[in-house]
Amino acid sequence: MPPTPPSAAETTRTPTKTKGSKATEADSVAANMEKLRIKKEENERRLREKEEQERLLREEEEKSIAMERSIADAAKTLKEITKRKDAIVEIHKQVKDSASVDLLFLVDCTGSMSPFIVNIRNRIVDSASEIKRIHSQLTLRLAFVGYRDHTDGVNRLSILPFTQDASAFKEFVRGQSATGGDDECEDVHGGMNAAANLEWASQTRILFHVGDAPAHGTEFHNGCNDRYPTGDPNGLNAKTLLESLRSKNILYSFGRINHSTDKMVRRFNELVGAPYVTQQSVEGSTLMEKVTKSVSVSVSRSVSSSARTKDKKAKKDVVLDPAKPSFTSLPTEKAQRFNLTLPASIAELTAAVEDRCIENWAETSPYSFKVAPRPFAKGATRAAYYAQLIKSGRSEDIILKESLYSADSELTKQKYEGFLACQRAAIFLANQFNAAKPIGTPSIRFCDTYIVQFMDRPKQPYMIVEENINGQFEKFNSNAGFCAPCPTEHGTNHDVVQAFSHWTYQATGGNILVVDCQGAFDRSSNTFMLTDPAVHCKSVLRFGTTNMGSVGFQDFFKGHVCNGTCTAMRLTAKPL
Repeated sequence: MPPTPPSAAETTRTPTKTKGSKATEADSVAANMEKLRIKKEENERRLREKEEQERLLREEEEKSIAMERSIADAAKTLKEITKRKDAIVEIHKQVKDSASVDLLFLVDCTGSMSPFIVNIRNRIVDSASEIKRIHSQLTLRLAFVGYRDHTDGVNRLSILPFTQDASAFKEFVRGQSATGGDDECEDVHGGMNAAANLEWASQTRILFHVGDAPAHGTEFHNGCNDRYPTGDPNGLNAKTLLESLRSKNILYSFGRINHSTDKMVRRFNELVGAPYVTQQSVEGSTLMEKVTKSVSVSVSRSVSSSARTKDKKAKKDVVLDPAKPSFTSLPTEKAQRFNLTLPASIAELTAAVEDRCIENWAETSPYSFKVAPRPFAKGATRAAYYAQLIKSGRSEDIILKESLYSADSELTKQKYEGFLACQRAAIFLANQFNAAKPIGTPSIRFCDTYIVQFMDRPKQPYMIVEENINGQFEKFNSNAGFCAPCPTEHGTNHDVVQAFSHWTYQATGGNILVVDCQGAFDRSSNTFMLTDPAVHCKSVLRFGTTNMGSVGFQDFFKGHVCNGTCTAMRLTAKPL
């Protein structure tokens, strides 16, 4: 029996079931895809959240580290500032201690010396006041030893021990009469012996000897009438006396009145084997003026050596040779030049945290130099050499300076750059001052300078080049409050130099003061050529070991007296 064919309904249901099944499967796939998409997005969201959390944690950690570093840096800076300020206080104390003077007048009190005794008596109070004005922190002790001759009995010697009372000194000198004497020679030995036995105590010790006749003994004169031609009748020995004075660090200055004492002074220096006794001509009316200037210069030298932070870094020993070499016999050396860069403005100079002075890259072409084998002078941190710069077949005299520090870490370009911070500031401010000063006033110029790196000096590659200063080298002020008398002992009027220092303080808004101005006046160009300044700055961590900060400001204005240039430039008198 044949099979029964499917009905129409059955035939219709079969395709409907197949279509529905396919739709369900598609829906299922779509649903699964949606689930996967949602899950993927969720995973991505969670990953992003995790990454964001990690980023935030890293940022917080970095902020925390940066804050810790900032706090540590601030603490370190604060510690350095505190240490530096403590050092300045100690330096100031040392300066004050070194600004003490024992000044002895050793005077021939025989008949012809009356004008000199009168000048000492009449001018001593004014001179003491002037010396103290120049050195505001000075402690001055005065003493007097008057000598005559062996036949004058109890009046042979008149002695006033050291005293701080200038009026008492004046009264003692008032009681000295210019009398006595026997032959042409006088009892110089007895006076020197009395001087050596005084109680010398101050940091600076000066013996100012004034006389118009030599000591007894033919070795000290050229045939004077001398009752004791073999020497002092009491057995005093000039060499022993001079060595005693020298051993006590007493500066011996002789005021020359006439030629009769020339041989004596020469012989004194021969006996000690060195130019110990310095000599300058004096007159009765100008004696105390010369004494004032001599004392001021001596105190300045003593104080300047104290007014810097002491360091314990190892330094090399150098042997000095003051003679200028014959450059024709010296080899030529090649070196690269790194030029000095100046600030763009006073605002940039005052706002700087550190003082970058030198360009990063050297000039393309090397320079040629001839350098003396030994330095001719040295300071606390550098030694100075005579040298020549050779260019275009011509030679130019210059000065080269090298660091005295011995460690390799102290001989880098960056360390040498630190030496130039003060000079850079002074050069820039001098340029600004010259543009503002009254017409006809002398200009201020600090020596051009730059760093060179020698190609064949592995142990000492870097040196500082400076212009050579010609003329009478003088110190016009210091970083310890000294302002030289005007005019100086060489007759230089330096009012403009003092005004320049004053101006730097006012022009920088009381942030910077350039001092320690030293050099020579060039009359042909009406210019002061200066070098090696110091800079006082409110930021005590700048400008090296001679920066005395606000203490330096105060010391300068204690000693500074405003002059015509200050007035013309409308500088504020005594701003502190």
